[in-house]
Amino acid sequence: MQTLEELRRRIDNAGDMQSVVSSMKVLAVVGIRQFEKSLSSLTDYSRAVELGLQAVLQYGPPEIRKAIGTAGTMWHYGAAGASASGDAVITMILGSEQGLSGQFNEQIVSFALKTMDGLGIVPQRRRLVTLGDHAAFRLKAMNMAVEQSFPIQGSVDGMARSVREIFSFLGARRQGTDTPVLIFHNKPLSGAHYQPHMSRLLPVDVDFLKDLISRPWPAKSIPTFTMDAWLLFRSLIRQYIRIMVERSYVESLLSENNSRLLAMQVAEKNIGEYLEDLKHDFNNRRQGEITAELLDIVAGSEALSANYF
Repeated sequence: MQTLEELRRRIDNAGDMQSVVSSMKVLAVVGIRQFEKSLSSLTDYSRAVELGLQAVLQYGPPEIRKAIGTAGTMWHYGAAGASASGDAVITMILGSEQGLSGQFNEQIVSFALKTMDGLGIVPQRRRLVTLGDHAAFRLKAMNMAVEQSFPIQGSVDGMARSVREIFSFLGARRQGTDTPVLIFHNKPLSGAHYQPHMSRLLPVDVDFLKDLISRPWPAKSIPTFTMDAWLLFRSLIRQYIRIMVERSYVESLLSENNSRLLAMQVAEKNIGEYLEDLKHDFNNRRQGEITAELLDIVAGSEALSANYF
């Protein structure tokens, strides 16, 4: 049976853990609000870039539309291309830098591996790149080589630095080739839930560009531009690719904070129940010792009274 001192120490430890969990909950809520704002801004910027691409594709020289229409697999990467080609595929998996985030890393790593199996990308063709140490640790634990691991920055300013490092890495590794690049990340859903998601970063999805060509222009006035159409098109494509990376980054961080908030809520409930049980045991134990002491006093008093009389 535990002594009162042991129970008191357990109660103090549980109280300290409860304080840590409460602090983590507050940080998760602050992170959620921060990245929700960032995601909203990225959505607006993405809309502006898509309108620019639509304007160039619809009202620019016909050579651009012709090049896209005949691009074929050079622009598009899908299941057929994956199984037919023997080239390497750069796969970026966005995990977390910190723990206490539930099944966040397990889910995205498992989803990425299953998706690559479904696409016919054999392990020998996978050039694994991770963001966040936890995703890298899980891959290495399965004896999979990680070519590069980038740290996850938990702020908007830090994200900008990370995105620049990612593009420098991709530029050096691809070196002007058509090496496909896939991004796997957790994407937030309604409420505090999320689900794993895959995006094809490079080559640019030709179906998306063809959809822009067929979309009705959302205004009565016809857009105009003065700079070279091809130069404008390439610049907008670069912005579109950058937005895809930044959106994946922000959505992953938002999902991570959602997962951490849910995990901390469960932990807070469990710690609260554990603390109540400890306090109940402590009170019962203390009451038992007090009762035993009172009985000893009464017994001693009765013994003295009997001897005296």
